[in-house]
Amino acid sequence: MKSISFLAQYEAERLHPKKFKNAAIISITSPGNGVYLDEHWNHLLAVEFDDIVAEKKGYRLFDKVMALQILNFVEDVNRDDLTLIVHCWAGVSRSRAVAKAISEIYRCCESKYRKITTYNELVYNTLIELYRVKNIEKELLVNAE
Repeated sequence: MKSISFLAQYEAERLHPKKFKNAAIISITSPGNGVYLDEHWNHLLAVEFDDIVAEKKGYRLFDKVMALQILNFVEDVNRDDLTLIVHCWAGVSRSRAVAKAISEIYRCCESKYRKITTYNELVYNTLIELYRVKNIEKELLVNAE
């Protein structure tokens, strides 16, 4: 992976995929909110959840299924020249959490994201925890063979 960026939704909506050699975008929206991304993105994952860290009636909490979708998507599209773009409404909490976790998992742009202290901790912690569990399971399968 070459780089990871987090953006506000309005910034992501202005991007055109032809400006990137190899790019993927993770689009995070609140349930029911639309996003108007260019239809030519080859690699696009759309995930809907609210920017909360605990159950709250009427809101959708980030969960392990969503974390697995993100981890599998990044694993599938990852190449040395990949530019990963993550957006949410403001580009401050959810997208930062995903970018920070992915940067640590793939050891890309770590110094840039190490300093970030404001992000959705539930999203970040769920991604890191699930990644560790996936790796333990892989190791167990390899050792069992």
